[in-house]
Order: sequence, then structure tokens, then C-alpha cells
Amino acid sequence: MANGDELHKYIHLTGRQRRDTALHVLEGFLEGVGMDHAINPREHRELRDWITDHERLADRDVSFRELLNTLKDAMADGVLDPEEIVELCALCQRAKSTSQYYDWATHAVQELHGILHGLVADMTINKAELVGLATWLERHGDLRGVWPLTEVESVVMKVLSDQQIDEAEHRLMLHFFSEFTGNAVLQDALPPLLPTELTIKGVCAVDPEIELPNRTFCFTGISSKGPRRLFAEQVESRGGRFVDAMRDDLDYLIIGDDGNPCWAFTCYGRKVELAVQMRRNGHRVLLVHERDFGTLSLNSYLLGSGLSWILV
Repeated sequence: MANGDELHKYIHLTGRQRRDTALHVLEGFLEGVGMDHAINPREHRELRDWITDHERLADRDVSFRELLNTLKDAMADGVLDPEEIVELCALCQRAKSTSQYYDWATHAVQELHGILHGLVADMTINKAELVGLATWLERHGDLRGVWPLTEVESVVMKVLSDQQIDEAEHRLMLHFFSEFTGNAVLQDALPPLLPTELTIKGVCAVDPEIELPNRTFCFTGISSKGPRRLFAEQVESRGGRFVDAMRDDLDYLIIGDDGNPCWAFTCYGRKVELAVQMRRNGHRVLLVHERDFGTLSLNSYLLGSGLSWILV
């Protein structure tokens, strides 16, 4: 691997990539910090750090330099009002129009990373911000299945289901969302998780679209609805493939209703852990709760058998 000097030597070759990423992340950050219509000192500090990290990109880039100067001027009074955020986002759009290095899906993920950074910058996530995030996710519903949109949506929908954010949920969201900031200082300042707070129900896709023909399915957890062979028969009778173990061509991992269908930071089941890692690596395997898989109308014998199956 290249050392620091070698990286510095070749960094000028990555200008387009870094510029493209910076613009999308900044636009997302501005949208994130503005979701509750209030900008506080911690969020200002994060923006100042962003400017410091990216000033060199403005050396030979007129549109990027205009954006940076406008951002500095807007922050000079310690306040970013909604009109200033709109103007800054418009400048981001203008700067992005001159160079599009990545595809639109990557741009959306970069913007989401920026939004999540904006939400956790002040160590506080409120309901207004979560509703704003849910709205953004809905606008990008065609990217469901892409990491980490599905996982973020699952967490947001679970937390908003009772219209309340309790302390445990808040700590968990801070830890999860901060994973996408790349900010070690911020992550070190997070409140510690308690042993009982290591999981959150949110690993499964929200209202997933499930196709059976020519798709590959695997199961994990415990079900009260029937043994594994009956689930396999239902999949295969409809043109799908059932496998016992995780593999590269897997499309769906179904998680049993009596198992542990939860988001876990340190205690995944083995198959869930592998599936999450596959998604991080760009594989679109979906994790689906059995209740959603059950909407495919499994036959009455399967649903009424009272038998149980267990997979590890």
C-alpha cells in the first residue's frame, strides 16, 4: 500500500473524483443540518472543518471557489438561514453540472452520507430531522436495495412508528449514522452504548418487493409456521431456488419471525452478518422479515402446521 508521500504525489490525479464526492456530500450535509430549520455551533464547526479539508480543490476551479467563498461569507455571522442554505445548494448544483464523475446512484448515496453527517453533527437527532430524512428516502425509493438506503430506511421507520425517540433509540441512531461520516473525532465523542442497546429492529427491508421466479432464497432464524422443507417447497414451486447456505448469487435472506430480526452492531447472527457485509460490498441481497415474505400467500398447510424450523 502506498505511504503518505506516495499518496500525496498521486492525489492530483483524483481531483475529479474528490470534487464530485465533496459536492454531493456537502449538499447532503446542508440538507441534513437544515432539516430542523436550526443551525448550531457544533454544526458550524463541522462545516468549517469541511472547508479546511477541501480548500485545495478550489485552487483551479472557479465554480468550486465561488461555492467555498459563499459558504464562508454565509457562516461569518454564525448563522445559516434557510435562504442561505437554498443558495448554497444551488451553487452545489451549478458546480456539479460542470463535472459528473460518478453515476446517479453513487451521487445519491454520497448525498445520503452528507445528510447523515449533518444529522449527527450536533449529537442530537430530533423528530423533524427524522421526518425530513424519511421524506428524502421516499424521494429516492427507486434505490431501495442499495446500501445503506434500505438499512437507514428500516431504522427510521422503526423509530418513527410510535412517533417518539427514546434515549436508547437516539444513542443507536447516533452510532449507526456516524458510521457514514468518516469523522473519527465525532465518533469518539458519541455516548457509549449499553449492553442491552446493541440491537435495534431495523435490519429488514421496509415493504420489500419480492420476486420468486429465478431468484435465490435462504432462511435464518426460527419460525412457528412450518419446517424449512415446506418453505423450500413453496419457493421452488414458484420458480425460485432455495439454498441452505449463504452464497454470492443470493437474492433474499428471509429472517424467521421467532428469531432475532434486529439490527445489531456487534451481535449479528452468522447469516445476517454475512448478508450485511455483502450489501456493504455492493451486493443487492435483501434481508426480509418473514411477515413480509408471508404476504406471498403460502399455502394453508404451511401456515397452519404449527411446526417450527431453525437455521443457523
